[in-house]
Amino acid sequence: VFDTVMGGADGPKALSTAIRSAKQPGIKAAYEAAYNTPIDYSAASGRKIEEILGRLPAKKAEAAIAKAMERMNYDGVPNAQIMASIGQNGKVTFSQMPNVMQLDYIKRAFSEIAQDGTDALTGRMNSEGAFAGRIAADLRNALGDAVPAYKTALAEASDEFALQDA
Repeated sequence: VFDTVMGGADGPKALSTAIRSAKQPGIKAAYEAAYNTPIDYSAASGRKIEEILGRLPAKKAEAAIAKAMERMNYDGVPNAQIMASIGQNGKVTFSQMPNVMQLDYIKRAFSEIAQDGTDALTGRMNSEGAFAGRIAADLRNALGDAVPAYKTALAEASDEFALQDA
C-alpha cells in the first residue's frame, strides 16, 4: 500500500546511476576548466609543484608515471606523453613540465598505489601505501594551490563520491 501511495523505492544501482547522471556534466566541465588552465611554473605555487616532482623517488615516480601514461592512452587523452626521465643519480627530470591533466593522472596513480597498499580486511595501509598516499596528497594540494580550478574540480567529484557513499 505504501508503495502504491508513495511510489516504490529505487534500488541502490538505480540511485547510483541517477547520482552519476546528475553530477557528471558538472564534474566534466570543472575538470575541463582545470585541465585547460596553464600552470605558472615561475610563481611560488608552480615552483612548489616542481619541488615535489624533484623529490619523487625514482622507482615510485617511474611506476606512477607509467601507470598515468597507460591510463591517459587508454582514455584517449591527447598530450598523453609525460616527458620525464630517471637519471643514473636517481633524480627524476622533466624535459617538459607536466600540465594539469598530466599531474592529475600522476596524482591518481599515486593514490591507486596507496589504495593497493591497504589491507582489505583491516583497512590498514602498509608503509609503501602510506608513502604513496602522502605523495598524492602533496601533489593534490600543490596543484590546487597553483590552479584553483583544480580544487573546484576535486570538490565537484568528491561531492558525487559523498552522495554515492550516502
